[in-house]
Amino acid sequence: MNTSKVLRVAAALLVVAAAVELPVAYYFNFQYDNLRPRGQIPPRITGTFIQYTGLATWNYTMWDAELAELEALGLDTVIIQWTHGAATNKTLYRSALYDFDSASVGAGMTVANASYPNHDQPDMLNVFFDLAEKHGLRVHVGLSADWTFWWQMDNATWLDAEVAEAKALASEILGRYKHLPSLAGVYIPYEDIFGSDAGAPEGTRYGEFLARIAGAVKEAELAATGGHRLQVSVAPACAPSWYWQVRSYVDALLAAAGIDVLMVQDSVGAKRCKPLDDLPPVYAAVADSCAAAGVEFWTDLEIFDIDTWLPCTMSRLATQLDVECRYAGKVVVFDVPHYLSEQYSASARALHDAYEAYLASGL
Repeated sequence: MNTSKVLRVAAALLVVAAAVELPVAYYFNFQYDNLRPRGQIPPRITGTFIQYTGLATWNYTMWDAELAELEALGLDTVIIQWTHGAATNKTLYRSALYDFDSASVGAGMTVANASYPNHDQPDMLNVFFDLAEKHGLRVHVGLSADWTFWWQMDNATWLDAEVAEAKALASEILGRYKHLPSLAGVYIPYEDIFGSDAGAPEGTRYGEFLARIAGAVKEAELAATGGHRLQVSVAPACAPSWYWQVRSYVDALLAAAGIDVLMVQDSVGAKRCKPLDDLPPVYAAVADSCAAAGVEFWTDLEIFDIDTWLPCTMSRLATQLDVECRYAGKVVVFDVPHYLSEQYSASARALHDAYEAYLASGL
């Protein structure tokens, strides 16, 4: 058979494959392109990440006002994104293992609770827990943030060191705060991105990576408390994809990871996804995978605009809430202190006031 004939046959086979595959794919995916009926949870924000960058000038009074406002807006959960920065090798608390980031403590910091370690020399974990207890908030503590994980995930030597570090950090933090009702979980701040190019192999790879760290955290909790009550969570970001593609990725991820909560960054602020066009099939797949695995699904709703690093509009936020609350069991945002705070900036105050009016309207 000559070359031109081979090419013609190959082209014909591709046409036939496409003619079969595309209708079948459409048949199995079209039902997920439409919004599910409302009923999962009300379209309300109930938690926020706290990315501490840029907030070191806030004093105790400001943080007290911030967490009081979270309580007033109906939030019950804060997720401290990280407590150890790999780039600086410093911590937000007074660690016996690492140097303390003294620049992280704002002016006028005091902590009233004498049961906290170093309460006379406050650090940000002491402050957060003191105020969380006061305002009835649950705290999920992030561990080490090392953004080189993107290319180090398969590096066995690096991973061994990360696992040891996660266990040491978790052991130290749990040893200090295990007696507090406000301590609710541990967050692993390694954030994959999954989309149309991700399937079961990628989900397994990320899940096996997370499993080592989640296992170390649970070992630390067992040693510190004699049991397990804390939720271990992670928050990868999504990109546009089809239902079954996402199902294969998330099913494989959850089968391997050993986590309790899967938060998914909606990628709307990052301009990867549009709420109505892209999220329904992705979130339907994540919701179904989590239900099958017995893992909680929270949406990590982005309230910023990556082009300006300013808050989003209330109109966009309302659309995100309407869509995402049809699938997720909880809404946390990234993040109130920078983008929905009365104290941070005029634009953040404007979104705060608009959201307050949104709540008052009963929508």
